[in-house]
Amino acid sequence: MVKINNPLLFILLGGILIFVGFGAVFGMVLRLWQAGFALSFLAYASSLVGTLLSLLGILEFHQRDDGY
Repeated sequence: MVKINNPLLFILLGGILIFVGFGAVFGMVLRLWQAGFALSFLAYASSLVGTLLSLLGILEFHQRDDGY
């Protein structure tokens, strides 16, 4: 199993997931894709996981930066 020890990677991956979720919702609003349950759930889940990953990366980066 690969361990990710770089908090900046968490922040970057979380940001990408947030933009994927936003892009999916934006595509549904512009009617590029039909708004179904699966796509709505995928957009919500990617936004939620992206937010949590970014927050985890920020907290870990802050903890390493303090030197405690």
